[in-house]
Amino acid sequence: MAVIDTGIDLDHPDLNASDGKNCIDTSAPADDDNGHGTHVAGTIAAENDGSGVVASRRAPGSTPRRCSPVTEVAPPRR
Repeated sequence: MAVIDTGIDLDHPDLNASDGKNCIDTSAPADDDNGHGTHVAGTIAAENDGSGVVASRRAPGSTPRRCSPVTEVAPPRR
C-alpha cells in the first residue's frame, strides 16, 4: 500500500516506516513536515504497542510518498 500525502514521520514510534519517495525534492527523504501524512499512515498502519494510536487494520508493505499539498479545489462537476 502506498500513502501519497505530505510524507511520514520516519521516527514515529507507532509506525514501522521506511523512507519512500519525496516527489517535491527527490534528493530529500519522505519525512513529513506537515503532519497530515503521518496521521493518515497511523490510521492505516499504526502498531499496537500499548500506547498511542492503533490502526483500524494493519496494512502490510505501506510505502510513503511525499507530494505537494492541494492548494486549490476544483468546483464540483454538474
